Amino acid sequence: MLRIGNIKKHKTETQCILTALVNSDNGFYNDFQVWHKYPLEYYDKVSTSGNSFLAACILPAMRLGENLLIEEKVSKKLLAGVGTFMQIINKWKPDYKIIKIAHSGYEENKSCGKETGMFFSGGVDSFYTLLKNENSPPGETDKIKYLLFVRGFDIYVKNEDIYEEALSHVKKVSSAYNKSLMPIETNVREISRRLIDWDMYHGAAMASVALGVEILFKEIHISASQSYKHLKPWGVHPLTDPLWSTESLVFVHDGCEASRVEKILWQLGKSQVALDNLRVCWENRQGMLNCCECEKCLRTMLNLHAAGALDKCGTFNGKLSYSAVANMKIETRGERAFAEENYEALVLNGRDSKLIKSLKKAMSPLSPYRIKKIIKKIF
Repeated sequence: MLRIGNIKKHKTETQCILTALVNSDNGFYNDFQVWHKYPLEYYDKVSTSGNSFLAACILPAMRLGENLLIEEKVSKKLLAGVGTFMQIINKWKPDYKIIKIAHSGYEENKSCGKETGMFFSGGVDSFYTLLKNENSPPGETDKIKYLLFVRGFDIYVKNEDIYEEALSHVKKVSSAYNKSLMPIETNVREISRRLIDWDMYHGAAMASVALGVEILFKEIHISASQSYKHLKPWGVHPLTDPLWSTESLVFVHDGCEASRVEKILWQLGKSQVALDNLRVCWENRQGMLNCCECEKCLRTMLNLHAAGALDKCGTFNGKLSYSAVANMKIETRGERAFAEENYEALVLNGRDSKLIKSLKKAMSPLSPYRIKKIIKKIF
């Protein structure tokens, strides 16, 4: 059995820290402390229910095949949603077992938050959600007020320089659109390490962080990574994201109607604030905010090029070279889906025939990247 206990919060001079201890009978976890750190001003809005850590631990428990015990009360609606979540995950990945969940009872007389927020990384997907909401007609939807910017997801907690640079860009965005910025730190990613790919875990991690401040919010937006055309098993998904909802907090999956290129054409390309502050890189090679070399940077540069906006984007300082595109790493289903979207967009607008050939070469079964990988294995 996997046990979650000792859920509590405490103050420092600047932060409220929500913690829990995780233990497992098989010894995989031994008093592992999971924590989320929120600005001190939200101390009264931080919840010590079992909801946050249920979201954090359900996938590890399924992966280990261990039943889950939460030594706190939980949301009845969330528990039902997690039941459906397990069924979906089990169909996607049969080695993730459906388990039993024990707890200390259901929450009662829960106070309801009034605010609407979203997770904001500064990437294409989150900018699209923000701008679409900002540009929606008055009264059509609740306006997003809070931007949740998390250190410990794609930016490691110890990576101080990149975090500070990324935070400075997010501050400019929050100021330009008059939003309240909530910087958050967490080590929740560590609980999945050695067990679950981040591609599958990051939605649960987002839910865990948001449920930690569920007293503040009535609605949280999670930006879609994929369009309806290319939906596949993924950490954030229109089937699974709403299942993290409680009686007082609704999770909204947003943006499946658009490909990455369409997101730039419809929203980002019209906002110089977005183009001046766009951040997508998680490798941060040579300490760069966007390294312009990794698959995600190159994929986004292709998005921007196809939308005619690359020259206007100030956070990509490198040039989009044909050789770099031809040598792109296209290995996973997700990387192939993004490459296909870019290929379709480039062919449609006919901007650069040589670039189209380079991308087609990268997508080939015998791409330069795959050939290098095969040679490396042999020798």
